[in-house]
Amino acid sequence: MKDIKLDELEIINFKGVRNLFIKADGKDLNVFGENASGKTTISDGYSWLLFGKDSRDRADFSIKPLLKSGEQVHHRDSSVSGAFTVNGTALSLKRVFHEVWTRKKDSPKETFSGHETKYYINGVPSRKREYDLQVINLVNGDEKLFKLLSSPTYFSETLPWKERRSTVLNICGNVADKDVIAANPELAELPEILGSHSIEDYRKIVKEQQKNINHQLKSLPDRIDEANRAKSDVGGLSESELEKQASDIQEKINEVDDRIAQIRSGGEVTELKNKILKIRGEQQEFRNGYQSDLHKKIDDLRIEYYDRKVIVDKGNRRIKEIEEANLKKQNVIARLKGKAEDLRHEWASVNAEQFNFTGVTICPKCGQDLQPEKVEDARKHAEQHFNLKKAQRLESIQNEGKDTMAKVSELEKEIKVSNAEVEDTRADLSKKTAALNALKAEIDELNTGTSSVMDDPKYQEFGNQIAKINREINDIRESTDFVIMKANEEKAKLRAQQANLATVLGRFETNRTQEQRILELEQLEKDLTKKFERAEYIQHLTDVFTETKVNMLESRINGKFKFARFKLFDRQVNGSLADVCEITFEGVPYSDLNNAARINVGLDAIETLSEFYGIRVPIFVDNRESVTNLAETDAQVVSLIVSAEDKELRIVNRSEITEEVI
Repeated sequence: MKDIKLDELEIINFKGVRNLFIKADGKDLNVFGENASGKTTISDGYSWLLFGKDSRDRADFSIKPLLKSGEQVHHRDSSVSGAFTVNGTALSLKRVFHEVWTRKKDSPKETFSGHETKYYINGVPSRKREYDLQVINLVNGDEKLFKLLSSPTYFSETLPWKERRSTVLNICGNVADKDVIAANPELAELPEILGSHSIEDYRKIVKEQQKNINHQLKSLPDRIDEANRAKSDVGGLSESELEKQASDIQEKINEVDDRIAQIRSGGEVTELKNKILKIRGEQQEFRNGYQSDLHKKIDDLRIEYYDRKVIVDKGNRRIKEIEEANLKKQNVIARLKGKAEDLRHEWASVNAEQFNFTGVTICPKCGQDLQPEKVEDARKHAEQHFNLKKAQRLESIQNEGKDTMAKVSELEKEIKVSNAEVEDTRADLSKKTAALNALKAEIDELNTGTSSVMDDPKYQEFGNQIAKINREINDIRESTDFVIMKANEEKAKLRAQQANLATVLGRFETNRTQEQRILELEQLEKDLTKKFERAEYIQHLTDVFTETKVNMLESRINGKFKFARFKLFDRQVNGSLADVCEITFEGVPYSDLNNAARINVGLDAIETLSEFYGIRVPIFVDNRESVTNLAETDAQVVSLIVSAEDKELRIVNRSEITEEVI
């Protein structure tokens, strides 16, 4: 046990005290004085000497004496020094608040520039760090412990209740969970329920489970109602009849397709083309017999001319075809680039998706909560599955984007090749057109005054027959296109009817899906209700555990104190227990006690704390005049007593030695 006694205390120019010397010799002191006579200053000076703070734990307070005008008194050091005995070893400490005055260059007067604090240990000037270390060693390295042991009200009034509760439990020792369970047969099932969890952790788990279950239960009626509203009205409709109608329509569509195929495979056009070939053969024979040498030359030139003209015309048509094809490809490229942009947005959206675990945490066989490690395994598995699916989706989108841009690149290459072909064709046509024009000029020159087989009526008749047959072919083709067009219109109407039936049939499938969903939600509601009831039962067991532990703890704790009694738990309106730390004396709450009872309860607490921590320090008791019988304590007690008769401080120690107050 470390026993610290105050032997002497000297206060100079500190607050309202000019010079006060107290000789205690380690004995109890009674300090008498009327209000504002300086009793609290003694307590403030003592606290400042040790910790640089006043008795209310303030570091920023007025240390220096004040004039009646309110101004500080200058050119005086404020100091407090104390002599202690620590387990028989003497120790002196001194703290000085010193004014610093400086004389600036070329100025005859000194000016006040601030303060500095000086420290002395056993009369030796010391640094602040050394001084603080010396003081903190006095109270085993804990400044707060010193305040607990030196003030009867600090533990009960200043210390936060959670720290007060922790201190009490630390002193008296906790009750092992197994002892609590053994003390109440109702708790026999609790160890199996808890597993490796503590009571506190499992209460949090159960509370979170109840919160989640409640949240799900509240949402279920809306979800069931939503599923009901998602069902379609199919009153008076027969699904089997609709399916038969859909089958009949499909058969009609197949019949139309067969009819179109038959039209397109007709042989009438082929027969007419063969007639043209025959007439052209006869035309050629007539021309061969008609032509003389000149005629033959002219005809040969004309044939050559028309053959070349065919080539030139074909080249022009080819250019036109390429340009039209390139225009279509440009349109396709624009659509593909739009699709690529959509894929980029889709990839970004999928990439931004975050994993949200909604897996099962209840065993489907026994209905109990899964072990946390199994839940964590399930969560990890679900997260891995999510990440795999996400990666696959991203890869699919990326591959589709690559394929799309590859098609764009391929089309652009085709356009480039086609443009090159157009340029080459135009260059070639330029030469061929020039040669064609030259050939035409030669023919015109030879034809001057010369008849041609082309002008012969019989020869022209061959051409007329060929033109007539070509018109017949065109008429047949136009007629075929019209018939096919009508057939396609008929098929489009059938397709529309088929789509309408598919929509109606889809309602039946939707209704089956929603009905199944409603059954699942109703079953989920039953399962969740059972889980909630189980959670409530477990919560009840933890409450019984806590209540049993409360009784055991409070019994053990109250046995450590003479006067003070402690209430560590409070029953809430909802029936749960909340941690508290309320002090009572003879059944009266601390807040309702008179000053005398509060002081004695505080001294009782200090005595227990001193025994536990193995240290006694001087105790300052303010308003001591209200206490007739002070609780016994082995620590040195400094009582601050209001006395209207004592205009100046009167200090009496246990040997009734009066100290002079200057």
